[in-house]
Amino acid sequence: MAADLTTSRDSAFGSCELDLDAAIVPAEVFASHKKFGTIARCDSSVRAIGVRFQPYNAKEKRQWLQGGADRGFLRLYDPSSKLRGSIVLPCDMRTTARQICVKLSLPVDSLHYQLSGETVRRIAPGECPLSIQNDFLLAIGYDDPPRREQLGDSLSLGFLIRFFVGRPQIEDSHDEDALSTYCHIRRGRLLQKWTQRLCVLHNGRLTIYQNVDTDGETESVQLSKCKVELSILRSRGRCIKLSHANGRQTLFLAFDSVLDLNAWMARCARAAAKVPPISDLSNLQLECLPDQLFSVGSERLLTQLNLRKNNLRQRPCSNGGRSVGWLDDLARLQSLRSLNLADNDLRSFPTALLQLTALTELALAGNGLTELPTHIGLLSNLTTLNLSNNRLSWLPIELSECRLLSCVDLAFNEFVGVPDALLVITSVKQWNLAGNCIDNLTDSLAGACIDHVNRLTALPEWLTELPSIERVCADHNFIKALPERIFTNVSSLRTLIVNHNVLVALPVQIENCAIEVLHVHHNRLQQLPHELLASAHRLRVLNATQNFLAELPPLNPYPDLNKVQQLRLASNKFTNSVVNVVVGCRRLRTLDLSYNRLRHFEDSNLYRLSSLEELNISGNRLLSLPAVLSTLPNLQVLRAHSNCLTTLPNFSVSPNMTVLDVANNKFERLDIRFCLAENLKHLDLTCNPKTIVDHSVLDDVEEERDVSLVDIGHRDTDTPTKAVAGVPWQCGFSETSGDRNKLCISQVRQAEAPPLFAMIDGGLNDEIPTQTSRKLPDMFASQKGACSTEPQDALKYTMLKCHEGLESLGQKVGASIALVSITDDRTSAVGYRLSAANLGHCEAVLCRDGRPVALTVSHALGSSSQEEYGRIRKANGIVTETNEVNGVCACSRQLGCSFLYPAVLPSPSTFSTALTNADEFVVIASKGVWEKMSAAEIVNRVRPIANPVLAAKHVQDIAQAYDASGNLSILIVRFFFERAKLDIDTKAGSISASLKLPGARDNRLPVQSETHLNDSTETLSDSDVQSEPNGRPPREKPNYYFEYKKKLKELMVESDVCLPDEQQSRVESDAMPCSSQEQAQNTLASNNAADQTFTAYQLICRRRRSQNAKASNGHTTSDELESEDENSPAFSRKRFEAARRSLIDKLQLRAPVAKHN
Repeated sequence: MAADLTTSRDSAFGSCELDLDAAIVPAEVFASHKKFGTIARCDSSVRAIGVRFQPYNAKEKRQWLQGGADRGFLRLYDPSSKLRGSIVLPCDMRTTARQICVKLSLPVDSLHYQLSGETVRRIAPGECPLSIQNDFLLAIGYDDPPRREQLGDSLSLGFLIRFFVGRPQIEDSHDEDALSTYCHIRRGRLLQKWTQRLCVLHNGRLTIYQNVDTDGETESVQLSKCKVELSILRSRGRCIKLSHANGRQTLFLAFDSVLDLNAWMARCARAAAKVPPISDLSNLQLECLPDQLFSVGSERLLTQLNLRKNNLRQRPCSNGGRSVGWLDDLARLQSLRSLNLADNDLRSFPTALLQLTALTELALAGNGLTELPTHIGLLSNLTTLNLSNNRLSWLPIELSECRLLSCVDLAFNEFVGVPDALLVITSVKQWNLAGNCIDNLTDSLAGACIDHVNRLTALPEWLTELPSIERVCADHNFIKALPERIFTNVSSLRTLIVNHNVLVALPVQIENCAIEVLHVHHNRLQQLPHELLASAHRLRVLNATQNFLAELPPLNPYPDLNKVQQLRLASNKFTNSVVNVVVGCRRLRTLDLSYNRLRHFEDSNLYRLSSLEELNISGNRLLSLPAVLSTLPNLQVLRAHSNCLTTLPNFSVSPNMTVLDVANNKFERLDIRFCLAENLKHLDLTCNPKTIVDHSVLDDVEEERDVSLVDIGHRDTDTPTKAVAGVPWQCGFSETSGDRNKLCISQVRQAEAPPLFAMIDGGLNDEIPTQTSRKLPDMFASQKGACSTEPQDALKYTMLKCHEGLESLGQKVGASIALVSITDDRTSAVGYRLSAANLGHCEAVLCRDGRPVALTVSHALGSSSQEEYGRIRKANGIVTETNEVNGVCACSRQLGCSFLYPAVLPSPSTFSTALTNADEFVVIASKGVWEKMSAAEIVNRVRPIANPVLAAKHVQDIAQAYDASGNLSILIVRFFFERAKLDIDTKAGSISASLKLPGARDNRLPVQSETHLNDSTETLSDSDVQSEPNGRPPREKPNYYFEYKKKLKELMVESDVCLPDEQQSRVESDAMPCSSQEQAQNTLASNNAADQTFTAYQLICRRRRSQNAKASNGHTTSDELESEDENSPAFSRKRFEAARRSLIDKLQLRAPVAKHN
């Protein structure tokens, strides 16, 4: 008999039906006319509690919650209704599970709760369900009590924590529901009559009641001992035939319904199936083992049993009518060789396991064990013992009696030293003590390896003598030189990674070099070894980005020996001559020559690059592109932004081109049809304000093809730059899928009120970023209205609401997220406050007066604090060698991934600061960017570029040049408060900034950006950046000295003058471009950079004297010298001197006195 009851749900969802068995929950308990009932406590006091089947309105909820600070709501679900039925109970923190069960006429241990759709736990009669729910909400970040009280009846909360009236069924569980029906039974003999009996099938056992009702004697049949067949009899038609294994007994079951026959036949067939020697019962939330494991004969067959991630218990004092299936019964399985009981929360070692003397492998990881029994030596055949992720601090010496033990895993325990038992067992060949508190090793374990030193200044010479070394990874150190024989006869070395060091040269001798991958980017190399490309015949990947290279060494004269496939040479000093070498690499697939000094990219042999797939020549001085690029058969990605292009070849004939980026050039009238290749997916013409295109062509393209058209003719709504009237900021972005099929990162760029900027990185999934970015603005607006005190709280609860709103999607996968909001603040100097929050590895940084200010905290495991690591260990989580929680999630805090609770939490890190006139911009970037670039480097690269779109593109290019191959996304918000004298061109959608000095150039992306790290820090100094000035706004009080210094640097670059760090000299005080003699002396004393600036001037004068001396000796005349090519030193000197004098005159400064011979 069942009762149809209308259950409580939010009014927005209407009502639903809850079907509960009347024997479990009598219908009369839920009197519909009673809103609240009473529960009698043990001390005879009365507590109010209600069971409600109609939706509670806001007034009723508020009335209940106002009655006490410890009140709330519980939503109880029907375990058999597939989450369609639920009831709401108002209760308080002291209401126990026993009291709720008594009210519902249930057994006192009927309540269960489930976390994230996985882990199911039975609630003890004395526990308080509302307190469990409250603790859970507090742990994930809801530290506001009123919010926790109101969340109790939320339907979406059920995907994080859910309470059941009864035990929920797990899919594919061996603990199936009982089948019961009245069927016709006949024994095997022909003279036997058919009789109708009540039959119940549960856990492989058929129970037949001898009487019509359930009273009286019963007969049990273990189906694992029977043969199940479908038989056809004349009298009853189709029926089930059960034949005993000994052949002496046969039983026929006939059913009135065909549906019953099919259901019983399928269940009997599964129950009678022979137990295989290997049984996997993992992750089924079992409290007891299935009866089939203990049937006659099966215990002699079973050799491997996997019971990982269940809730197995030892036999209680009252077994609830179950005679078999407890942990104690494992002793019956004497044939077991391998047993896995990991993640069962056992808390103590099951003594029954000591009787399984045949065990060779035993896994008890993740059970909170504090000690092992002293009789562990009885398991004398053990070879592998896994005790990781427990609370062990010592091992009994009796473990040494297991003389066959060869592998012991004690990782993530509480050992402070190597256990003596390990030292006694001579057979141990492999042990793992990672994640413990060991502070010293004994002499017997002298082979321990210490890595991640990160302070290396040199690699040892004996490294080249190791016979089997295959990979050397020593990046981000302070290495100044490599072993001299690293490229000589080290036949096994395949990979050498020494990027982000201070190398000034590589070993010259190259012979029998087997290196295939060489990373030397971000060093101080001025040239590569002359024989590198000619003699390193196996070299496939060369990355020399961010050095001082001006030319490439020659290739091998035999083309088949040139095997380079990936060549990254961005941010160097290469000129047109590099193309002559590159075209000889016929197997080249990736070529990056961005941010060099190319004026032409022409060569008659360019057609030989038939394998080229990706080409980046952005940030150069190119005037045109060769037509042969459109004919390369495999070219897919072409990036040529930030050049001086006025025309384009006909790329419409390019067979495989998918990405064409020609932003920030000098197009005027452009035939858009030349850009539309057959397979084109992305076309970017950003920052070409004078470009005129035919919009009718664009309309036809959008109707016929799926192409992303970015800022074409100022008609695309999703432009990378966005200017909004009335707000002093502008945002720009750049993103790419890299070598992945799709972009799994979404952005929110809401510049209007309420201003919100966000980035969601889903890793390998795009569902969470897409769903979250769509809902985020509305969620933030609602939370901002609810959080009237601290602006960062609105961001925090927005993230928690997003986490809750992921529902079933967030149970299995996760995403990183960073939020930045701008709110009004009267206490701020500029009237605004910046707030930020993040989860995972999406981060944001603020540039304040040229220095990076971290707005977020990285939750990646590689950079997490000791406190965060301790929290993970306390939550019974582990961190694997790949820096992942339980080998799954790379972050300790993330949106989603709720199945890893409590090791992984959705509680974000928050930050808030008042904006000032010194604040310049905010950079939000995804994981791939922060893995390759530091905050200091990003700030120094973005700062000279006023246009946020071009700045974002520049960061993306450099990250890819550093081998960031996956998804990349950068979002930049640039401020222009009153201190910045900026020209805002709203028609072009870009910002231009200048110093308002005569002769200043138009603001464009720097044609070169040569950035290098100091020896002891990753902070970039002014002297390490050589680039064209990009119009940074002046300070409130102009300092002519610094203006002069900037312009002088520009002239140095154009004159090809490099200033050695060690060379400094003083100059006469009257040479200082300041207003007074005293000011000049003070500036010299307080700023060492002044010496370097005028040393540069002296170097130029010295070059001029040298040229004059050569001219006077008859090498050439002065007139001939001045008429030389514009690239000659004489022309550079002449241009420098003229520009310098003009600059001084315009600034009304006194000219430095230069003494000439």
